[in-house]
Amino acid sequence: MAMSPDSSRSVERPQLSSIVTKIVLGGGSFSQQSHPDPTSLPVREIIQLALDSGIRTFDTSPYYGPSEILLGDAFSQPAISSKYKRSEYQLMTKVGRIAADQFNYSR
Repeated sequence: MAMSPDSSRSVERPQLSSIVTKIVLGGGSFSQQSHPDPTSLPVREIIQLALDSGIRTFDTSPYYGPSEILLGDAFSQPAISSKYKRSEYQLMTKVGRIAADQFNYSR
């Protein structure tokens, strides 16, 4: 049964500026667009330095190739996961653009 507009409930959401840090580390650097072999980059060390410096927001996208996997691997390493709880940082992503000429809004 569909809800009428009058019966829907609104949800209080915090201001984005209270969640997202002023500096966001962009995961596009961990892609073939920025580096010929992103798997050779010291991703864990970069993420560790960012967290130690107070950066708590990280951006990635399927469009960035291996960026999501590299970031996920870095965050799962004990050097990071034992020091920073998942609730202490935010991951942002985008949807739709898969490759330069491919769009898929179902993912």
